[in-house]
Amino acid sequence: MRCSNINSNIKLKISEFQKLTKENNALKLCKLALCLAKKNNERHQKVEEFMLINDSATVAVEVPVFLFKKELENFNLKGLSDMNQTITGHIDIIQVRYNKIYVLDYKPQIEKEKNATIQVFLYTLALSKRTNINLENFVCGWFNDKYYYEFSPLDIINN
Repeated sequence: MRCSNINSNIKLKISEFQKLTKENNALKLCKLALCLAKKNNERHQKVEEFMLINDSATVAVEVPVFLFKKELENFNLKGLSDMNQTITGHIDIIQVRYNKIYVLDYKPQIEKEKNATIQVFLYTLALSKRTNINLENFVCGWFNDKYYYEFSPLDIINN
């Protein structure tokens, strides 16, 4: 099952996230990258490519991840206990900043997003599991050219 298709009982209000509306690098780079997209369906690829080439914090794009059902059960997360198959997906952007690993998802229509929280959280959980890097070293986030949201995956684990 793709992370982007998961409906979960895990819900956090947007107000619970650190919303950065100031001009941070992700927003600036996204705006520049979107100038290169001739069609709407090119936006994702252009943003990822542009950030990989022009941002020293961006270390990878389109990274495949997976999390087995048993691995997810080990986290004992309420709201995800009914998952009955392996979860898969691709992380749009991985950055390393301030000794943290940022797992980022580009969401062009961020205003309509309902599953970004759980999607990015599961990507982060999967990357943590595959690399054996502790969750405290990760930050989850999603953005477009106007808004940037981030949270610690521990906010969900401890919620």
